[in-house]
Amino acid sequence: MSELTARLALFGAIDAVLSTTDDHDLLSAAEDALPAYRDKSTVGWFEAFRALVGTDKSGKDLIGEPDLDAALEELGRLDRPSPIDAAHRLIALWATQATILPDARERLGPALRSVVSAVPMDVEPAVVEADGEGDGDGGADHLSDGAVDGLLDLLPRYETFESLPELLDKAEELSLLPRRVVAAARVMVTMRSGTKLIRLRGSHAAESSSTVATEIVTQVTIPEVGRTIDEVRQRMSPQRWPQCLPNFWCGMDHSVDAKPDDGIDYYIERVGDCPNVWFDPCLRFGSQDVRDAAGTVVGFEIFYGMWGENDPPGAVKAGTSSDGRLLADDGMIHAELSGSALVITFSKAIALAGNLPTASIALIVGATGWADQTAAMAIGCLA
Repeated sequence: MSELTARLALFGAIDAVLSTTDDHDLLSAAEDALPAYRDKSTVGWFEAFRALVGTDKSGKDLIGEPDLDAALEELGRLDRPSPIDAAHRLIALWATQATILPDARERLGPALRSVVSAVPMDVEPAVVEADGEGDGDGGADHLSDGAVDGLLDLLPRYETFESLPELLDKAEELSLLPRRVVAAARVMVTMRSGTKLIRLRGSHAAESSSTVATEIVTQVTIPEVGRTIDEVRQRMSPQRWPQCLPNFWCGMDHSVDAKPDDGIDYYIERVGDCPNVWFDPCLRFGSQDVRDAAGTVVGFEIFYGMWGENDPPGAVKAGTSSDGRLLADDGMIHAELSGSALVITFSKAIALAGNLPTASIALIVGATGWADQTAAMAIGCLA
């Protein structure tokens, strides 16, 4: 079980319980913790998504059964997560205790330990064992134990998704979490979602002219980027995404023999729990400058969408096909300098086949990190 599938299994375990319960208090707690469940049709999303992703060539499910115990054990075993993975773990564990494991300190503790101790702390945690004594190994375990105990005390005090920014503020105030983990988690809990009407371009274009997609918007600010806007543009080129975040972008295969004259480029995007590819749509990419009032270039936009039948003949290599499980995958990356800082806004509108409600897609992209993986990719490209 990988980092991604273990985290996803926690949300799957929540969904499995909600699919079979009539406990009003539990259903209400799920609606508070995970806003997608405020749409009643969201219940059952995990099995629908699992069926959509399907199997590998050997017939093995790419997303397995949502085994809660195995997922918690794996997250406790997988050490040294990146700040973004650690932030995802934190939110997944909080959601689990807020819904189906309200009284399970011992079961959550090992997985939380990996969150607070796997990434170097920026400041020494304020919460330590009462006696403050070391045990001959530098006291590292005491610091982790204290931070874990502090988090286990703190998490149940915040019962709604809307209260998570306050939880993060308090955890930072008490030095219970690395600052980089807190910063990554703030991007996730401030993610905005809604719906957007998208014109179909891919293999489903003949069935309907448009579809309602789930739109996700996230934003990150890099205080001291230390690069020119041209350098940033080159480093964030789509063909470099697999190098920037190889655990999610398994490949970006160029699907044209030469750069088209209209500036539009085409790639087969392969994403998933690498090396296992979940989806491989053919996307068309373009870009344009962002200028200030004086006409000076201060940034750029990269925009993309599904390749479709309306694209010029010969735009992609002969035999190119796109993933029919994605009805729409449109997005934009807007990068703009503000003094020495770089502000990057990501928007993504996605619609999946399989009758998945838009609210459940918002939950999927949040649980898997599909939305903020783009932010992680950008940070990786600029490292």
